[in-house]
Amino acid sequence: MIICAGKIETFDFATPVGIGMTDVSINLTRLCMEKRPEFLLFVGSAGSYGEKKIFEIIESRSACNIENSFLEGHSYTPIDNVVSTTEDVSRETRQADDNSLSSVVLKPERWSEATREGRGTRQADDNSLSSVVLKPERWSEATREGRGTRQADDNSFSQRVASTRSSVVLKPERWSEATREGREILVNCSNYITANSSYAKQYLGKNIHLENMEFYAVLKVAEKFGIPAGGVFIVTNYCDEDAHETFKKNHKEAMQRLASYMNQKIKS
Repeated sequence: MIICAGKIETFDFATPVGIGMTDVSINLTRLCMEKRPEFLLFVGSAGSYGEKKIFEIIESRSACNIENSFLEGHSYTPIDNVVSTTEDVSRETRQADDNSLSSVVLKPERWSEATREGRGTRQADDNSLSSVVLKPERWSEATREGRGTRQADDNSFSQRVASTRSSVVLKPERWSEATREGREILVNCSNYITANSSYAKQYLGKNIHLENMEFYAVLKVAEKFGIPAGGVFIVTNYCDEDAHETFKKNHKEAMQRLASYMNQKIKS
C-alpha cells in the first residue's frame, strides 16, 4: 500500500494517513488492522540538512526521532530513537536490479483490488489532531484555567528515567549496516520543522540527511505489524532560516515531480 500525509500532499495513487507522527500513528495502526497491507511505501516532501539538493528524489528505509534541543544537550530520551527496515525487507526487494524499494512494491499486480480501483485513497478529514492543536477554544475548561496540570509525584516518569540520559541516543551499533556505511539515507522526524542552518549542519555531521514529519511513525507502525516498509521523498527546501518560504515556493512543482516519478515506477 502506498501512503502519504494528505491535505496538500495528496496523490491519486496513495492513501492519506495524516500529518505529523501522532496522526500517522493512530491512522496507520487502524489501517493496518483493517487492511493488513503487504507493504507500506510512504511518499512525501522532505527538508534537506544541506547535502541533498532541491527537487532531488531519495528513497530510504531508515528514520530517527531527534529534537533540536537534544543536539545541545538540553533534552534526552529513554526510547530507541532510530528505526530501520533495511534488514527486514524481503529477499525479492533486496535483490531488485536497481536496489530500490519502489522498483519492487510499485507493481500494480501487487496491489489490492481496492487500490487498483482507486478505492484505497481516502481524503484526510478536517478533524485530525493537527487541525486543532494549540487552539485554546478546543481545550477543556480545566486546561484553560490551568487546572489541567498535575504535580509529578515521587514515582513520576521523569524521575524514573533520569538515569537514562545517554543510554539510547544515536548509538551507531543500533543502525543498520547500510546506514553505518552511508549507503542508507537516514531521515529525521519531528512534529516541528528545523529552520536553523547551525542545527542542520549538526544533523548532517551525524549522517542524517533529510527531515520529514511522518516517516519515523510509519516505520515504527510497520515494525510492530511486521510489514516491509520504506519511503520516497522529494526535497522541497533546506532546513535553514528560509525553510518555510522556500518550501512554499517549491512545493507545487515538487509534488508534480514526485507524482511523475511514482507514476513512472508504477507503469514500469
